[in-house]
Amino acid sequence: MAGSFEKLIKSQDLFLSTQISGQTGSSGKQEFNSFKACFNQNPLKAGANQFLRMSLTQFFAYRNFYYINNTNNKIIIADNDGGGTAVFVDSLNFASQDYADIEDLGTGFGTALATKLTALGTSHAGFPTTTWSLTSNSTLPTATGGTGTRKMDILLTSTNAIGNFANLVLQCPQYTQNITTSAATTITDNFNDSYALLGGKRIPDSTDKTSQSFTLTFDTGAKTLRIQGFFPMQRTTTPFLYLRSSYNGNNLETQNLNNFNNNQDNHMINSTIIGKLAVSDNSVSNQFDALSPYFVDLEPRYITELDFRITDHHGRPIPLIDDDADTLGNLFYNMTLKVNTYETPPSRFELQTRRPTNALTDTNYMKLTTTADTKPNPYWRQVGE
Repeated sequence: MAGSFEKLIKSQDLFLSTQISGQTGSSGKQEFNSFKACFNQNPLKAGANQFLRMSLTQFFAYRNFYYINNTNNKIIIADNDGGGTAVFVDSLNFASQDYADIEDLGTGFGTALATKLTALGTSHAGFPTTTWSLTSNSTLPTATGGTGTRKMDILLTSTNAIGNFANLVLQCPQYTQNITTSAATTITDNFNDSYALLGGKRIPDSTDKTSQSFTLTFDTGAKTLRIQGFFPMQRTTTPFLYLRSSYNGNNLETQNLNNFNNNQDNHMINSTIIGKLAVSDNSVSNQFDALSPYFVDLEPRYITELDFRITDHHGRPIPLIDDDADTLGNLFYNMTLKVNTYETPPSRFELQTRRPTNALTDTNYMKLTTTADTKPNPYWRQVGE
């Protein structure tokens, strides 16, 4: 759309806020993950040989959502009898919250797993009745940047004989198929980033019931279960959020940034992304003092409404702490967009004529003229000269 000779002819700043003020109108949509801006009285317009370019110049929101949430805290628990007939038993979602460091994250996961295994000892016929507890967390360093591997290393201890718990399978799922547990219940929404958070191996196939995401070591004499990760742990899986608009521009993105329902690959697709938003412990903030590096050229030349969305790195909405966190709570953002109107020169193959200054003759009722008729003719002379 844009050419090398484009000329800026108009520039507008759009100041937007999703913070609720009083009662929201029936047509209003002011949410963190989805926000509508209406331009009924002041539409964005571009003329012929013009186009609109929208860019993000400022964004700010307090990070009033958790690093650990239902996009990265799921573990699938299976019972493998060793004969390839393993069955899914249940899923574990450990606490959605922030964790101060790697040690706290490992402790939170280990404690939640011990509680879940204790409950399964009663509800699942294949597991013996016992009580599990977290007795050791040797994951080092406790924080990123310290000395150590950051690989998970926790120890659970059972009060009774381990029995068939020795056939335990722990998986970090990243697939979208529904699975049926041993209690004949269905678990959905299994596309999860727990493997990246806990340093486990990613399981992309729902029919795989035996692969382990961690190294599990059982000591039947000491009645312990040691869980070790393969890769370093991390406190978050969302270093960036993505601001998207309702219009496709000419930008491109890899498919895995927008689709978690199909197989992931690096095919390029049209993108609605306007900008990447850096996430820190306190806020989500971008500020550009000069020309923004993020922009999108809009295809329509007359816009009365824009829808904006906030997504994570797989196109998913950001999980809210509570359902009304962005309508009655303190999860909102403000941002500034710049909309520039550019004009491009016409094609060199497009006929360009001047407007005639005078009619050719008074008797020319069609008022026809040509470019040659509007210019002085250097070879013209009055007859008789």
